[in-house]
Amino acid sequence: MRALVLGGAGMRGHKLWQVCSTRFETCVTGRGRPKSYFSPRLFDREHLIGWMSAENLESVEHALGGVKPNVVVDPNGMPRQAPDAREPPTLDVLALLTEKGCRVTYHDPHVPSLCHIDNSWTSAPLSAENLHGADCMVITTDHSACDWDLVVRNAPLVFDTRNATRDVRVERSHVALL
Repeated sequence: MRALVLGGAGMRGHKLWQVCSTRFETCVTGRGRPKSYFSPRLFDREHLIGWMSAENLESVEHALGGVKPNVVVDPNGMPRQAPDAREPPTLDVLALLTEKGCRVTYHDPHVPSLCHIDNSWTSAPLSAENLHGADCMVITTDHSACDWDLVVRNAPLVFDTRNATRDVRVERSHVALL
């Protein structure tokens, strides 16, 4: 089976490519010049179609005609709380902290690993031990599957950008809503 993932350079698209390419012959599209996507962690030449834009019907026809896929996946409509790669702001925060020399771990109950340009991370368990070992917990996605009471009780400092901890009724002086 042949699959075509639209927007493979985006995090959801890249995660779909990672999963699909282990099972199917999978190609991805990218908006820019193909050479900018070649990296050991991204795509190889045979599986990338560059200069593709959803606004340009000709480029879409070129991608479909070249790959002749059995399945086309557009990750842009994927809902939250699903096993897709998370929101770009989360990845920007992870990348920025990593670039600044921080030891970064993340937890996502739906995404076991992330890759963003030259960085990759594996989801760590959300546990009291891991939270105690952290300097700070930054909440960038408000998953309903996360135990926010556990986070507030055990993290020394919490920056909550989604108001995910709003229903937590324990001591909150170390929680900052951003």
